[in-house]
Amino acid sequence: MRKKSSFAALISGVAMLATAYAPLNVTAGAQLKTIFFVENGESSTHVTMAETVKDFFAEKEIILTPKDKANMNYDVVLEHGDVLELDRGYYITVVIDGEAERVKVNRGLTVGALVVQLRTEKNTNFATAASLPSPVEEGMRLELSSFYDIVELQRETIPFETQEVEDSELLKGNTEVVQEGADGEKEIATKISFMKEEEVSREIVSEKVILEPVPKIVKIGTKVEVKPVVKESGSTPEFSYSKKLTMSASAYTAGVESTGKKPGSSGYGITASGMRVAHGVVSVDPRVIPLGTKLYVEGYGYSIAADTGGAIKGNKIDLYMESLSAARQFGRRNVTVYILD
Repeated sequence: MRKKSSFAALISGVAMLATAYAPLNVTAGAQLKTIFFVENGESSTHVTMAETVKDFFAEKEIILTPKDKANMNYDVVLEHGDVLELDRGYYITVVIDGEAERVKVNRGLTVGALVVQLRTEKNTNFATAASLPSPVEEGMRLELSSFYDIVELQRETIPFETQEVEDSELLKGNTEVVQEGADGEKEIATKISFMKEEEVSREIVSEKVILEPVPKIVKIGTKVEVKPVVKESGSTPEFSYSKKLTMSASAYTAGVESTGKKPGSSGYGITASGMRVAHGVVSVDPRVIPLGTKLYVEGYGYSIAADTGGAIKGNKIDLYMESLSAARQFGRRNVTVYILD
């Protein structure tokens, strides 16, 4: 079968050199024929007895290189009137990172195709300012810059966080570390791009947590310390206050008579605010006096509103006593209550 226009022959130069000087293969009965030979667009007419394309090239001492392209296969039998086309490769100057070299290329090659070809041959990526679809012209100078990427892996510390938890059993202003914190660790992958062996850009492409950080947990005290009762000596101690109330006062203890709880019972001696009962802890209606308010109760002393009671509604106040006898002795009376600044 004849193979002509669709065939692009790339033939080893060494093999062709040996063939060029081999004796012309002319068999008995070979006939003269006219062949139209077109080399690089220039046409010439040849009368030859060569039987094949190979014989014709040998007759004309034409040596092919891998960059030369013929329209017929090497072993095609020539016939009278055949057109044998040969496109010779040519040299251009390729400058890679400032280093120039002569490179032979196929005729009709584009700049983009040549860049791909050089990337395969040299196992390196190249960038160029030239137009990739434009043809590679004989004698041109093509400037290329090599570039490549590497991925750098680094480990980085993840600082632990501190979590604060309010604790009503801990005095206000005090702290307690419940759990010590520990830093975590993450792995960062950074793509580094180089052009002409010089770094041109960095980009983080991924982050992976290797070790989760452990938070530090700290208790923050909210319990308000009750000041010692000031003993009066016939006159009211000096203090600044924002409001003065006349209230109906009663007294209570932590015992079963007042709270229905016995020592050892759940919540025994614990107020509605979470404080433990002590002299100076009083029960109020939060709608009248908010819990946590500092007070001075005439005839009782410095106090803090820290508890509530079912019977303590409106303008009433219940004062904690250490003993049942003291509570009974106090009874019920009207007192002046100062809301302190």
